[in-house]
Amino acid sequence: MRCNDIREMIPLVKFLGKVLGPNAEVVLHDLKNYDNSIVAIENGHISGRKPGGPVTDLVLSVIKNKRYEKEDFVTNYTGKSKSGNLLKSSTFYLKNDRSELIGLLCTNIDMSVYMDLDKKLRQIINYDLEEDVFGQEPLPEQPGRVDENFGESLEDLTASSIESIVSEYGVTPGRMSPDEKIEIVRQLNEKGVFLLKGEVSRVAKYLNVSDATVYRYLSKIR
Repeated sequence: MRCNDIREMIPLVKFLGKVLGPNAEVVLHDLKNYDNSIVAIENGHISGRKPGGPVTDLVLSVIKNKRYEKEDFVTNYTGKSKSGNLLKSSTFYLKNDRSELIGLLCTNIDMSVYMDLDKKLRQIINYDLEEDVFGQEPLPEQPGRVDENFGESLEDLTASSIESIVSEYGVTPGRMSPDEKIEIVRQLNEKGVFLLKGEVSRVAKYLNVSDATVYRYLSKIR
């Protein structure tokens, strides 16, 4: 969709919020400022965000890898709210007349209600919750893979990005070797985390190193 003024899309955000109902969050991002990209949001109680909030880790990855050049949208990927609820998310890329990415229109549907309903229905009709009579697995309590994390601040975004990587090591940052920390910085760089202002300091604090050390790690991997 061609769009030269992101704010022209605000009425559409309000419309979709009413049509999809309170279980669906609709968000409009203006990518002029990653730190305060949310210009409109309906049903923000789902992620806890509000206008003035930052981009997500997925948005940074899309920008970093220029995925928007190959497609116009991405649908039905897994998101997770700050409270831990599973979300079914979709994003439409908004581009100007020069095909430059200037904004995003996103929907996030809270699946926790439907997952709870699925469990109750299986109980009512006497399904075995481990494996039903049709051989289908029940919906998981938590997603095995999360493609996008939602936070109310840049600190939330940094923490969720780092924690998703650190969790694979099974040790705290304080017990990691320099090589392991370099690998974490490399993965964060690939995710586009360092596109945000102040992220070097936030990452340094989380990894228990100095800002200069993070810059040194970045110089090694770039």
